[in-house]
Amino acid sequence: MVRTREEYNQYQRELYQKIKTRPHNYKRKTLRNWKEFGIKMYDVEATFERYVASTNCELCDIEYTPHRSKYAKNHDHDHISGYSRFICCHKCNHHLQKVDNKRVELNLELYRYFLRQ
Repeated sequence: MVRTREEYNQYQRELYQKIKTRPHNYKRKTLRNWKEFGIKMYDVEATFERYVASTNCELCDIEYTPHRSKYAKNHDHDHISGYSRFICCHKCNHHLQKVDNKRVELNLELYRYFLRQ
């Protein structure tokens, strides 16, 4: 079935609206996943409500698309301390992870440098 760009975008929006209607155990599964990933939060309820209510990336302001895409909704956290930072798209989350990895590498290099002296 060949679709025009506008038909495809409309289909994606309708699909996303279906996905937004969550099953009753969605909250429990989501919080369990965050805990398994080591995400720490100061206020779990407020963070979850912000996650559910979020429709656009907090960093680039692009509207989220359905699951497993470049602009799918992600819960970003500091990869060193584990604390929650943003509700953002997968693309922004991936860039922030690269920054965190570079920060770890830089700290290790500084630590090694000062140990040599």
